[in-house]
Amino acid sequence: NNFTGKLTLLLLILLGALVLAEFLSRWSIVALEHLRQSTCDIPDMLFISGKEIVWPVSRIIEMDALCHNYQEMAVSLRRQFNELRQTRDSLFVSEKRFRSLLQDIHSVAVQGYGPDGTAQYWNQASERLYGYSAQEAIGHNLLDLIIPSEMREDFAQAIQQMAETGK
Repeated sequence: NNFTGKLTLLLLILLGALVLAEFLSRWSIVALEHLRQSTCDIPDMLFISGKEIVWPVSRIIEMDALCHNYQEMAVSLRRQFNELRQTRDSLFVSEKRFRSLLQDIHSVAVQGYGPDGTAQYWNQASERLYGYSAQEAIGHNLLDLIIPSEMREDFAQAIQQMAETGK
């Protein structure tokens, strides 16, 4: 009789522990699911749509710390992305200014070419000086376009040396 009572009490304690474990498990899973939903589209929310992320709040200390860490990471990523975007925009403006300067300078013929001598850039002064439009010159080798035949070998070696040494 005493043994049965103790066994019953033990069974009730075990059953209570299982119910409590189930409750705590569901509680933590709900918090984890909210965190998963909050973080699954972080790139879109941070960089494209600009929507604010609603971070879950949990009374589980570890879960709350995890949410806070994700939030700090998102803030840092957004800051770095904005810095990269500003740098890209500044670079674009600078490149546009530089290209405009090279294109519009009337007294200096400027050509850009690859390591094999293929023209990649041809400004207006080059068009006037050499008689080829940019469309005609780009994609063709400078050796064939503007270098006199007696200078082609030396020029080809100079291009090769610049490609190899950067000088």
